[in-house]
Parts: sequence; structure tokens; C-alpha cells
Amino acid sequence: MKNWIRTSVEYSALGAILTVLTVTACSPSSSDDDGGGGAGPGPGSNDAEWELVELDDTFCGDGSQYKFFVKRGDGAKNLLVTLEPGGGCWNYATCTGENGVLRVANLDGIDDDHMTALPPPLGKVEDGSPWGLMFPHLGGSDKSVATLDYNQVYFPYCTGDAFLGEFVAEYESDSSGDSIQIHHHGAHNLRVAQDWLKNEFTDVDHLLVTGASAGGLGATVNYAFIREALDPKRSSLLNDSGPLFPPGGPQDAARQAFAQRWQSDALLESLDELLGASDDERLVDDSGNINALLARHYDKDRFIAAHFMRDLNYSLFSYEGFFDDLSTEEVYELWEEDTQLLIDQMTDYPHWGYYLPGFRADGCSHVVGMLPIDEFTNSAYVGRALKGSADGYLRTDIGELNFGAALGSAIAESGEPIREQEDEPEAAFTEEEEAACRLWPE
Repeated sequence: MKNWIRTSVEYSALGAILTVLTVTACSPSSSDDDGGGGAGPGPGSNDAEWELVELDDTFCGDGSQYKFFVKRGDGAKNLLVTLEPGGGCWNYATCTGENGVLRVANLDGIDDDHMTALPPPLGKVEDGSPWGLMFPHLGGSDKSVATLDYNQVYFPYCTGDAFLGEFVAEYESDSSGDSIQIHHHGAHNLRVAQDWLKNEFTDVDHLLVTGASAGGLGATVNYAFIREALDPKRSSLLNDSGPLFPPGGPQDAARQAFAQRWQSDALLESLDELLGASDDERLVDDSGNINALLARHYDKDRFIAAHFMRDLNYSLFSYEGFFDDLSTEEVYELWEEDTQLLIDQMTDYPHWGYYLPGFRADGCSHVVGMLPIDEFTNSAYVGRALKGSADGYLRTDIGELNFGAALGSAIAESGEPIREQEDEPEAAFTEEEEAACRLWPE
């Protein structure tokens, strides 16, 4: 839980790392080579600009205007919807950064250049984060990706609620007595945006909904609503590192706690009705029922789950504070137990697949389908990313495959979905890296 906030905030400031463009790679976790390997721009490359969309009655955490972004492929009839990561907050400390807790991303609003802002020396935004480059599936940093020519809709994250909330909270500091008001309107913003999507994209051949971390959780919970609004000919969901595990495992307590903290009962009740949940599998009782409900209700859709087997980020969100004095190895054991429950559940549904690599040191081994953070100390790799020819899925390998295979499986029209897992994962954090992942203020 604590580290989920910490590293997600690091993601929101990744643009600042581009200042090392002229510095020789020196990170002990950086690759010895130049990090290349992307196939480069291919036929029909999507070089369209990101369009800014602002809709009435949508809000970021501070009450400011919510914004999202659209890029259109030339003649495209496929649609990619991405939900951004960014942590979570549920009290004064986690929403403000009080006493050293690192604050959830973007609560103070979304800038117009959210997708493209570069820091010096490449740009003028000191803390710019070029989100259009950070996810290779958007086609900015790696133009070899299978979704390059899709129409693209990108939903930034600025409400601290994993896209689950529709309420305004008042949080008071235990130490100072100060208070803050937060608009937890993540689910609400998506509901408003769905009407716009429905009118804007009236004939969708294939819909892919994806998200990472908090965005992966949000993509899973909101998938059915987005799908119903757009009514595509085919549809897929790819959850990257934001799993809702099945009931009966170690994550149970965390799911219940966050459903209460973000007051998601109304959202889950609506989803229960839409998916035809029986009395013993209601989401309002346990959101871990969602994978089975989606699989049965949309039995022609494709569903892919992805995360690192040695994730030391979302795993802490799932267990820290709900178990006493967990060692890192015990965290991994709980994560493996929940992952096995998910794999066992998927065997009942031939249209569910998974891609579960072992470990990548950067970002606490969290989020598979994003540029490797450590490579931002490698000037050659950064140069390739800016040109669209980076190997976007560096060090996400299982055998001869990488995360691109999971993306390809998610959008495939037929065939069995991918089911790949690293059988003997080994974490190789330095002591300093592990300590940073597990850092909590007193």
C-alpha cells in the first residue's frame, strides 16, 4: 500500500529523468548495451497529434477541470483506451504528502501538455512527464507496436481513487488539524466521458481497454461500462499490474478496505446488475468476483492479466497494513499465492490469458508494459525513445517472448490467449533499491 503510492509518484515525474540525456549511463541496473531493438517506424505510422478534451462536470482531486487526450489513426476503426497509473489516497497524509508520505499523482490537475511535456534541456517544463512516450503501446516511443494505428484515448489519473470514486471527501491532519477537500471522481469522470466516446466513435471494429497499476484496477472495474457504451464488434481487456485477485486469498482484506475508503458500493452494485451477479458472487460484497463475472458475461472477449512475479509495489498495496511485520520474502509468498488463485481461475475460461515475467529492477519491478525507468540514464536509449525506435519492452522477457506478445494476444481475433509465467523468478534488488521500495515514514 505505502509503496504503491511512492513508485507511482515516481512515474509521474519521469520526464525529469530526461535531463540525463547527455550523461553516460551509470546506474548499476542499467543495461550494458544501448537499449535498442525497436523495429522503427513502420507503414502507416500514427504521427497524429494528441487532442485535448475537456467535458463539463468532470473534476480532478482539487476540483479543477478534468482533461483527457485523443489521437486518431488515419481511417482507423479500432480503439485503444488507456487508464493512467498514479497511486491512491484515502486520508490527509496520503493526499498531501504530510510527514514524508509521497503524494498521489496529479491531484492538483492535468496540464494541457500532459502527453508531451519535456523537461530541460529538451523542453521548458521542469517536472514534465511525456506520457505519450512512457507507454510503448501508444506508439510514440516504439512504432513497432501492434496498436500503432489504433484510435487512442488516454485518461490521465488525478483523483486518487483508482477510477472508482464519485464523492467529495474532507480529510483532516492528525498532527496539525489542517484539512483538505478531495474530489474522488474517477468513476464519475469516466461515466461522463463515455457519452462523448459513444458519439465520437460510432463504429468500432476492435476495442482494447488497458491500464497500469491503479489504472489496471480501474480498467477492470470500468471495462463493462466502457464496452457497453461503445458496442464494438470485438473487445479485449489487458490489466497491467493492477490485479483484483479471486476471493479466498491474501488480498481479501485490502479489496474490502479500499472499496470502503473510495465508497464504491454504488458503482459495484451497478456492475452487479449489468453482469448478472448471483447472490454469492456480488461485487459489492467482494470485488474479487469480477474476473469470473466478466469472463462469463463476455464469453467472446479476450482478457489478459500481466504483472511481474516479483512486484514489490502493488504487492505492498495488497498486503502491507493487513498483515503484521511482513518480510520481503513473505510479501512475495502472498503475491504468489494470490497469483496462483488467479491462474487456477483462468483455467475455467479459455478466453482468459496471462503474461507473468519474473523481475525488472526499475520501478520496484512494477508495471510490465512501460518503458524501463533505469534506461533513462542511457542516452542512446532515450534518443531512440524520442525517435520512436526504442525497444519498449526491454527486460520483460519470458524465454523468447516479451510483453509485446501479451499485447498481440490481447488484440488477436482468434486462437488461444497467451499463458506464460516465469516459473523460477528471482529478485535482484540491491539493498538500497529494496529499502527504497519498502520505505515508509515513521
